Amino acid sequence: MIFVTVGTASYPLNRLVTAADELAREGEHVVVQYGTSSVRPVTATGFDFVPATTLERYMADARVVVCHAGIGSVAACLRHGKKPILVARRRALGEQVDDHQVAFANRLVELDLATAVEDLSRLREAVVRAGGAVPPETGLSKTLAEELISFIEQSVRSRRVRAG
Repeated sequence: MIFVTVGTASYPLNRLVTAADELAREGEHVVVQYGTSSVRPVTATGFDFVPATTLERYMADARVVVCHAGIGSVAACLRHGKKPILVARRRALGEQVDDHQVAFANRLVELDLATAVEDLSRLREAVVRAGGAVPPETGLSKTLAEELISFIEQSVRSRRVRAG
């Protein structure tokens, strides 16, 4: 199963929902959390929001996870040993207020913790390459990885408070 999540942002990510539905039309079992997107999957299984525990279960059970480049979604992927395929939200497409997700996705790619897809016509290719492989060993202990994720999440929250 491929699990696709757009997160909980108030901005839609219609192009990812559409691309995920294309994967499902090709015979793949795809589950899509589409959030506030106005596009709904036709072939894939879809829902807007679920409790965090349900979302984590989908992520844990998936052979491949495709998600926006949000800190929370990426952190959940890493907790479950997944190397996510990231589709960063883009300001120019009305998917976010700035391009911080692009910068974050690029950094994760540099660290070999994720794959980024900009051109969604190449999503199938990225999914095939990902297979069900476990991400490369980062050298971080599970505790250190969890502490790093917590630090990043806290930094993002405090930045939002200052900006808000």
